[in-house]
Amino acid sequence: MHYDLSSVILRFVVSFVTVQAIAVAGCLFAFKQHKSLKVWLAALAAMLYLNGAYVFLFNPVELRQQVGAGIDYALIYPFFAYMLICMALTPLFICAAAVTGVGKVFFRFSGTIPPASPVADYNGPRRDFLKMMVAGVALPVAAPSVYGLYVGSAQLRVDDVELAFPDLPAGLDGFTIIQISDLHVGPFMDSAALQSTVRRINAMAPDLVAITGDIINWGSSYIDEAIEGLAGLEAEQGVYGVLGNHDFYCDTQSLCSKLEKAGVQMLRNGWREIRPEGGGLLQLVGIDDPQGLLRRDMNIPNLKKALQQAPGTGFRVLLSHRPTVFDTAAAQGVRLTLAGHTHAGQMILPAGNSHNWSLAKLFYERDYGLYDKDGSYLYINRGLGVVGPPMRINCPREITRIVLKRGNAKL
Repeated sequence: MHYDLSSVILRFVVSFVTVQAIAVAGCLFAFKQHKSLKVWLAALAAMLYLNGAYVFLFNPVELRQQVGAGIDYALIYPFFAYMLICMALTPLFICAAAVTGVGKVFFRFSGTIPPASPVADYNGPRRDFLKMMVAGVALPVAAPSVYGLYVGSAQLRVDDVELAFPDLPAGLDGFTIIQISDLHVGPFMDSAALQSTVRRINAMAPDLVAITGDIINWGSSYIDEAIEGLAGLEAEQGVYGVLGNHDFYCDTQSLCSKLEKAGVQMLRNGWREIRPEGGGLLQLVGIDDPQGLLRRDMNIPNLKKALQQAPGTGFRVLLSHRPTVFDTAAAQGVRLTLAGHTHAGQMILPAGNSHNWSLAKLFYERDYGLYDKDGSYLYINRGLGVVGPPMRINCPREITRIVLKRGNAKL
């Protein structure tokens, strides 16, 4: 499937401009009584300045590198904080306008006098009511947004996971897999940031490295940036990757070819046999993300295709960008599935049990972390990169270090 990148960018820009227009128009109405020309001119200048972020968001990453990292803090992060506030205010103004419009139509046709209510008109105290609503929405959004953009997005954590299997081949006891996912190389992940992560992974001396998709954010112009960033990534038994949905927003053949030359073996509905020197057989299976959006379990055909080709021997580990394949994989004898895609919604509530609620829970039954079913495990990595606002709240970027152990699972 071919994606028209210019069309994607156009839709993104138009939607953001529309949201801004609604939010700004609502604020102008709510604060209409403010007559300071200097304040309005300052607000207009700030809007024009913040929208300058588009120059950097849809250009090759080299432009931001030339300007320097300060552009993130000075322009791009403030732009996204502003946009998040606009997105939060837009439903408020749409609802207020709709209720007001319906009320006016009703009272006009009924011939009655509208009551003095916050939605009958916006003169005097009614306009003050709307101002209070604006503050009540904007302030709670602004504070966590600023934290997530300036602090949370920079946090990176290594999560250690030990998994025990009674039937694990003795030669795989202690086998270490490093998983990274959702790199989204592009506006907010350049080669320098990625190389820093690569050095950290290499220092752990893993047996195997798994990259579970979305290597590219969008556009073929970021392919070389990704290759440069991943150059030098090493593991004793090899580095393997699969394609995520965002990887199809670029020249997929070029991406895979260059990754292979850089030492990343791409599993496209295929498999590899891993035979450590100590003995044992690990059968590594990898599937493409299916790209479509109409089927609930749309990556099942790719899984079945890959498993039908692979011999039914060895300890099976599956690399899949989406976690929705897990139930079928477990039923097919896959003992460990590694996935990504959800980013844990890039926001996890700080309160709750050991598995706190994430924004991704609105869309996925399994949103992040470890799950088990009938002796098989699924691990969903929170990702290295970001999609949409470059922010993370209580959801640090993740390197997962998984150690396979022979024995009974710890209760």
